[in-house]
Amino acid sequence: MNHNDPQYGTEWDCKVIQLRLMGMCLQFDNAPAVPDEIRQLLEEDYVGQPIIAGSYRDSLLLESMDYLLLVREVENPRHGSSQFHIGHEDPTIHPKHVPHNISWRSHRSNLIQGNMTLREARIYIIKLIARYFELGELDIN
Repeated sequence: MNHNDPQYGTEWDCKVIQLRLMGMCLQFDNAPAVPDEIRQLLEEDYVGQPIIAGSYRDSLLLESMDYLLLVREVENPRHGSSQFHIGHEDPTIHPKHVPHNISWRSHRSNLIQGNMTLREARIYIIKLIARYFELGELDIN
């Protein structure tokens, strides 16, 4: 593969990303407990925060993710369909497949973000909500 391709990821980065994603899965609702030494290694070297089951939230929509649903999808895959996606905090950086730029996302979150940065997508959502209020479609009583 061409090292200048934005889809390129080094072997080292891909291995780190795999460990990072595995650690994040342990933060999902209904995640299994793991031995302390494994949890600490993943926290310190890959996830960068405490691994507490039930604490993971999608970066854009702040939805929780469920480990048992992920396992169910893995055990019963449907071609071209998954509620669990890998997303980029900033899909515009080059290369984009680097550990600090990767996290679990829901299908809906990935669709909404598209090619926007996480910050741009959040601003877009706020502007969308503001338009609903401006047009009288929403009202808080």
